[in-house]
Amino acid sequence: KDTCRKCNSPKLEMLGAGTQRIASDIKKHLNIEPLRIDKDIMQKDSTFNSLSEIVQNEEMIVATKVITKSLSRKGNIGLCAFLNPDTNLHFPDFRSSERLFQELWNISEQVMHDGLLIIQTTMPESHIYRSFRKYDYDLFCKEEMLSRKTLSYPPFSRLTLITITSKIDMGKDIMNAVNAAGIDDGGGVEVIGPFKTSAKGTNHWKLLLKSPAKVRLHIYVHNLLKCLGSNKNLRVIVDVDPISI
Repeated sequence: KDTCRKCNSPKLEMLGAGTQRIASDIKKHLNIEPLRIDKDIMQKDSTFNSLSEIVQNEEMIVATKVITKSLSRKGNIGLCAFLNPDTNLHFPDFRSSERLFQELWNISEQVMHDGLLIIQTTMPESHIYRSFRKYDYDLFCKEEMLSRKTLSYPPFSRLTLITITSKIDMGKDIMNAVNAAGIDDGGGVEVIGPFKTSAKGTNHWKLLLKSPAKVRLHIYVHNLLKCLGSNKNLRVIVDVDPISI
């Protein structure tokens, strides 16, 4: 059984490592001072505006994915290691697989033709990595579409994301409205949530609606807004076909 080497606790979590820690370990074990690039550094240092020129003569670079948006696709990297990309799949978004595959593809275009791309993953049999290993975009699309069809995600359904915010706890009222809204919507609307989070003294509830028929979503949303009424304590945002969940 895996336990912490310092306190012997079995409560282990996969947290990953930031660029600062990775750069420190590289310097310690390889005696190389890598160029470290992340969002915070780029915002603080104006010299990073010409990133492509800066990295040309660097022996090693430790960076977040912001670098893929700044470098031209010239294929001038000899060795690239993508550390723990699995974390990209932990977000509650049905597009996470697509975005990761796209990111892997973009990174691969930075590597020389005879270079090497190493991917650290705990799930090598995922269709994302199997497709990428073969450099087969069509295979990824085929398996991704099958997964989305099984789970009734776009393009096999329409989505509506409803976000409700309030300074006070209105959870009971919101749940009553959610239940009442589906009584006469004609059926066929899958309701996921509401899920509550709190930040800076404000409560947030998110509700995801799925249906193959757009008109049913419209009816449900109309009923929900009607059930919530003109409560001044609530702020409701309706996002039809959301880009991000």
